[in-house]
Amino acid sequence: LRPVSPSSHRVKATAVVGSVPVQVSLEALCIDSKDYMLKDLALTYSTLGPAVMDLSVIAYGNAKIDEDLHQVTCQHGNAECDANAYMQCAIDHFDTPQRYLPFIQCLFETLPMGRQEQVFSTSKFAHCARRSALDWSTIRDCHNDPEESWKLQVEASEKTPSYHDHVPWVEVQGVYVSENTSLLQAVCDAYYKQGGKHPACVAPSALQRSI
Repeated sequence: LRPVSPSSHRVKATAVVGSVPVQVSLEALCIDSKDYMLKDLALTYSTLGPAVMDLSVIAYGNAKIDEDLHQVTCQHGNAECDANAYMQCAIDHFDTPQRYLPFIQCLFETLPMGRQEQVFSTSKFAHCARRSALDWSTIRDCHNDPEESWKLQVEASEKTPSYHDHVPWVEVQGVYVSENTSLLQAVCDAYYKQGGKHPACVAPSALQRSI
């Protein structure tokens, strides 16, 4: 996958206004996270780009952390914690969605979803790094460094909304938006309210959303 960036044929947003903050919390072996990434999030970001979307992705989801025991427990087992860690390293070291989203997208396409305790071969993660034009050694060294990997797990746990009750958990301008709602329309509605316009956005939806 090539880095996500606005295509040359796409017209840029016509009004100079602030981009819309969008935060997505997900986890690596969750089928619902996979569906949201592949069917909505990646496409929406590719369409609107950073001029409209100020996107942040948190790879942690329903994990539980015990800082005293230095331990993280994930909903779908140890393999999910490990895969989350690879995602966290990519997000931290290649800190724009244009860089790290293709890596996460590739992992959702490559890894089997569901509970698994045995961690996956590093070859799967190396493949996605190469496919996404990211430096594999940077991601690998981050993942294999206990201090750095733990620090990123703690940061991800702190960034994940404590009140979330499922994943993917999506917030637009700090307000929850159902994953069953079109992210494109939700962001476009918020952008219009700020005075912005974009050729990919239709008029604000008739549905009233508190965004």
